[in-house]
Formats: sequence, C-alpha cells, structure tokens
Amino acid sequence: MKKILVAVTLFILFAPQNVIAQNAEARKYYDSAATYFGKGQYRLAIKDYSEAINLDPRFTIAYMGRGDSYLNKYQYDLAIQDYTEAIRLDPKSVDAYYKRAIGYGSKSQYDLAIQDYTEAIRLDPKFVICYKNRAYFYKQNGQYDLAIQDYSEAIRLDPKDTLVYYYRGNTYDSKGQYDLAIKDYSEAIRLD
Repeated sequence: MKKILVAVTLFILFAPQNVIAQNAEARKYYDSAATYFGKGQYRLAIKDYSEAINLDPRFTIAYMGRGDSYLNKYQYDLAIQDYTEAIRLDPKSVDAYYKRAIGYGSKSQYDLAIQDYTEAIRLDPKFVICYKNRAYFYKQNGQYDLAIQDYSEAIRLDPKDTLVYYYRGNTYDSKGQYDLAIKDYSEAIRLD
C-alpha cells in the first residue's frame, strides 16, 4: 500500500500538468465517467467525460477516456479526434498513439495505423502489442518481411506468446516459406 501511495504521489508531482485536472469539478466528472466506463455505460461516460473537458479543456486523460468510450461504441472518427487532441496536449503519450492506431486500423486505414504504432514504438520500444499490431497491418498491406521483423521482435520481447508464433508462421506461409511456417506453428503448439 505504501508503494502505491508513493507511486501516485510521484505521478501527481511529476506528471505533465495537462494530464491531471486543474479543476476539481472536472475531476469529479472524470471520476464519474470512469465509473460509467467500467460498467460499460459508454453513453453516460461520454457525457461526463465531455463535461470534464468543458470544465478543463487541457485535461488530457479525459480526452483519452472519451476516446476509449467512442472506440467501444464503434464511433471510430470521434475516438480518433479525441486521441488526436490528447496527442496535441501530450505529444509523448504512448497510449494515445496506440489507441489512435486501433481507431485507424478499425477503419482499414492501415498506413495511418502503422504510422501511429511506429511512433508508439519509438516512444516505448518495449511496447510488445504495438509490434504485434503493426505486424498485422504490414501483412494486410502485403509487406511480409516487415511483418516478420515485427513478429520476431515481439517474440524476442515475449517469447512465451503462442499467438505471435502462429501469426508469424501464417506470414511465412503467405510468403511460401513453408518450412519456417511449420517451425513456428510447431512452436505455438508446444507453448500452448
């Protein structure tokens, strides 16, 4: 418990000022919205996140929360708008790039998704899911070698992830490299 308190205190002291609410009323709406979000009540979450943003337009995580709510309602354009605003307010937000990439990918805008995953990886080179997701979109674009590179990096970072071996094997299969595909499929089976 003491470690959590120290971590929260350090976050509050050193977090960019736009991440935490500068307005106590905005924080109340944010907390209410987060509760609605946790209950899957996205419409109500969006309403309260919007109120938090109206009260504190630089409240970055309120944009992130509202974007997450829109994403869960399949309103990808609105989600992308909120993640874009979060990036404008906090250009080093790995999560904002990651989530905006999900929005772009959901709209089949693969090149934009790849760009955002690339930026997220630049900001956090150990963010494994970004390698996996970027690899998927490289494969969708027919860029098999780049997909295999990303799947290989994901395996290096998390060698026990069964699905990554499967997907890399699938990519090798698409390239006609059947021996390598079988090797990865076998490893996926062994790990499972």
